[in-house]
Amino acid sequence: MADRVVRPVYLYALAGVVAALVLASGALQITRTKRELVSIYEGSARSLADGAEQLVGQALSMLDVSGHGPADAAKAFALDDVLLDYLFGLAADLDRTLPSHASGDVRVADPEVSLRAVGGDAAKTLGDAFPMHVIRSLESGEQTVAIRRLPPAPDRPGRLLVVFRRHPGPGFLVFTVADTGRPALVKRLLMQDVVRVFRDRHDLLDLIVVDEDGRVLARAQEESVSKVPPPQVSSLTGKGHQAVVLLTRHGETPALDFTRDLRFRGTTVGAARVSVSVLAMEKLLATSRRWTILLSALLFVVGFALVRLIVWRQERTLMRMREMEEEIRRREELSALGEMAAGVAHEIRNPLNAISMGLQSLALEGGEGKGQGSPELLETMRREVARINRIVNEFLSVSRPLGLHVEALNLNDVVDHVAGVLRQTGGDHGPAVRVDLPGSPVRVNGDRDKLTQALLNLGINALEACAGRGEVTMRISPQKKRVRIEVSDTGPGVPPEHQPGLFRPHFTTKEKGLGLGLFIAQRIVQTHGGSVALGETSQRGTTMVLTLPVADG
Repeated sequence: MADRVVRPVYLYALAGVVAALVLASGALQITRTKRELVSIYEGSARSLADGAEQLVGQALSMLDVSGHGPADAAKAFALDDVLLDYLFGLAADLDRTLPSHASGDVRVADPEVSLRAVGGDAAKTLGDAFPMHVIRSLESGEQTVAIRRLPPAPDRPGRLLVVFRRHPGPGFLVFTVADTGRPALVKRLLMQDVVRVFRDRHDLLDLIVVDEDGRVLARAQEESVSKVPPPQVSSLTGKGHQAVVLLTRHGETPALDFTRDLRFRGTTVGAARVSVSVLAMEKLLATSRRWTILLSALLFVVGFALVRLIVWRQERTLMRMREMEEEIRRREELSALGEMAAGVAHEIRNPLNAISMGLQSLALEGGEGKGQGSPELLETMRREVARINRIVNEFLSVSRPLGLHVEALNLNDVVDHVAGVLRQTGGDHGPAVRVDLPGSPVRVNGDRDKLTQALLNLGINALEACAGRGEVTMRISPQKKRVRIEVSDTGPGVPPEHQPGLFRPHFTTKEKGLGLGLFIAQRIVQTHGGSVALGETSQRGTTMVLTLPVADG
């Protein structure tokens, strides 16, 4: 297979073209979206203005009291209730804010209303307007409110007189509303009720109602809050119900102002301007602009990334194919090695058996005084025969598939047994072998002999690394679903250049080693569903880490 990687440069140009198209399309879409959103906001403002016009019409119809029938009487009583409710609320506010000793005229916001604060002696001020028993009731606290409608006189119009006893007293608040100013005041109060209906709308910035002369009757925001001047009816003259729509700002808030005339029984009676917040629209459009620019930039970057991804995928495929070729080659080598090992083991074992039996006979004859051989020489020959037999067994373990005899094991017993074997192998003058085992049994499912062999291979390597001094430690650390076995030594550590090949067959740094110990240990542990890896290593020692799954239950 060729190792050449194709790099399609045309994708760069394609990404640039697509990015430009997306940028132009996004700009057009933003303009279209803005028109649609303005239309939606305009419809919402128009609906509010239409509702305000209906309520204004109802309020004006209440003011039309021209007859003397029951309906007109009911309207008159309703208008009086509106006025009295306003005066009651105003009196309660002033009672809290005015000093208790206040006396004399007090200025209020409505020019149609005059107010006078009176001290404890009300008879001097109210004696001409109220009967004395009413004044005494007010002074004693038995009565807190008194209302009197005074007829017109030659020198003054009729008046509505309302007296409130201050709490806790003494003192009174006397309100006077002349009949000449009462219709304008009631009209303004009714318009304020109209505006109050819409005041809680979350998107409403302001609602202003003016009369036909441009005087403000009511508005949702105080003038100190909303600096926008009221609409002029003259700007709508001759336009009927056609509205004026304007995108503007109320302070820092973007707004849509919808202004239209108010008509009652075919006549223009004023105008209303509804101001709604378009902050959400501005945020949406700003976000759309950012995303359009970002998307255009990202598309070009994605084009570059796409090319890099193609190159990376091709390189990764090549690397995997090389790894597969290496794995196939390694398996072929292991297969050939296994076949050779099986043949060599078969040819060596028969002579070894004969030599071993002969050595035993010589040893027996030597013990009876018949033999001529030296006991030390015989023992040396026996050890060498055992070493050759161990080498043959390692070759055979490579060539044979692992057949596991799985049983429930206490891993503490296996490690303790391996530690005992290592102590015998090291002898009295070898490295100390220590174990660190948990207090409770550690249950695993596995082949006792195979796991013993794997741990023994790790332990023998640790013994040899200590070179006759130091110590070897075997430690078990149970975890949630796995158990960790550490085999540590105090040897010189594993050099960095040797670490990649630790588990490869025939990799060894020993003069007489075969390089199969770690390979066989890894094979055994992986067959049990575990892993073997190099842990910490330094000039003060090395730790090999073996993990196994714990038994269920």
